Amino acid sequence: YDERAILGTLDLLSELRKAAACQILYSVKAVSIAGLLETIAPHVDGFSTSSLFESRLARETLGDRGSVHMVSPGIRPDEMIQIAEQCDYLSFNSLPQWERNGPAVRDRMHCGIRVNPGLSFIEDDRYNPCRPWSKLGTSLEVLHDRHKQSPALLQGISGFHFHNNCESRDFAELDWTVTKICDALGDYLPEMSWINLGGGYFLENEAQIKELA
Repeated sequence: YDERAILGTLDLLSELRKAAACQILYSVKAVSIAGLLETIAPHVDGFSTSSLFESRLARETLGDRGSVHMVSPGIRPDEMIQIAEQCDYLSFNSLPQWERNGPAVRDRMHCGIRVNPGLSFIEDDRYNPCRPWSKLGTSLEVLHDRHKQSPALLQGISGFHFHNNCESRDFAELDWTVTKICDALGDYLPEMSWINLGGGYFLENEAQIKELA
């Protein structure tokens, strides 16, 4: 790995964070080499993880300097307390997953739901979280229907997470996704305190980053 290239990208990331007034998470599953994470840690607000192992590694690297946000379709009930000890945020992949495991940790961390916006820009379905019959996230329609049936369903949920892109070079796709989610979940958003915009965007369009400023 070329540390100079990595630091150059992190500088762009810093510009994006300031321009968009957002917090930046690095996804540990991309590369989980401890030395690389130590290089990245001072330049981000925290790490995104997808397992208890990754969460432990992230917390060991960050110490108390940043936050750890986990999302996974495969959460084990017997690991919930350990996850709460390592993570600050946990986005449940589905409403049934939240109903099964949420009560054990809802008072220990910030809990959220991963939503599937049903909007995709990926041609290869192997990498498409919004492909037909996808199990990644709760569809906007199911969220509405379940909430109508049980208004107390989202009590304890403080945020939403979505991830529907891969290797995108255009932030306009993120803008379209956010607009769709805001239109669909407008009644819920005032009750939320955070939203995780996912990833899958290349930081190579400096002109777009500067336009945000």
